[in-house]
Amino acid sequence: MKHLVEKLYYRYKGKLLSKLKSQPHDSFGGKELNKVKNGLSFECSVMDPAAQNLIQNPVDWCNDKISRVLNEMYPDGNIPMNINSVSVMIYPFDGVGYTVNGKTPGSKTVHISSKYIASVQAEKKMSELDGVTCHELVHAFQYDGDHTAPHGFIEGLADFYRIKVGLAAKHWNPTALGASWDAGYEKTGYFLLWLDLTFPGSVNKLNLHLKNHRWYEGDPFKTITGYNVDQLFQWYKKS
Repeated sequence: MKHLVEKLYYRYKGKLLSKLKSQPHDSFGGKELNKVKNGLSFECSVMDPAAQNLIQNPVDWCNDKISRVLNEMYPDGNIPMNINSVSVMIYPFDGVGYTVNGKTPGSKTVHISSKYIASVQAEKKMSELDGVTCHELVHAFQYDGDHTAPHGFIEGLADFYRIKVGLAAKHWNPTALGASWDAGYEKTGYFLLWLDLTFPGSVNKLNLHLKNHRWYEGDPFKTITGYNVDQLFQWYKKS
């Protein structure tokens, strides 16, 4: 089996991948990436021939996904300073995807299942691959209140940003309500989308709040919006 690996170890000085002439995402929020502590590097490994057919240029593809996610999460360019490298690995395994700490401090590894992507209808494969990858990249860069944020919020936030970058899964139903606000994944993602439309910028603020606060130090929703999460969810259900 051919093992296609493309790596990029530029320590961004001035512009994001100035070498890639066709790449439109050359900065975050108008600020150059040299604002990131020690720079940010990434590598993309595609270890499945079928996935290689979908991704013609892994470096361009991975750069685009990272840029789109970070542009939404940190529009002012203040990317988490504790993350300095990301590896995206696409290969066959059971499941969809997951993100873990890498082998070195400050690194994250994103695992994407090409076996899952192979099960998706042909016309949806590329958009689903893009969407799942963006979801997992959010996990690489989001704050979690020192591991205290609820699982439903963590997964819902990832799908919120997946929706924001225009990669919602084709089968998702925006009107399908979860049993609670933290049902997780797209159900919480659409609740957060409503919240962000009702209180502009509130979801980015929630994420940043968790940089320096644990979840149960107080209701983060009330801190950001002035209303507790149960009130907000009731309004969302009536909207």
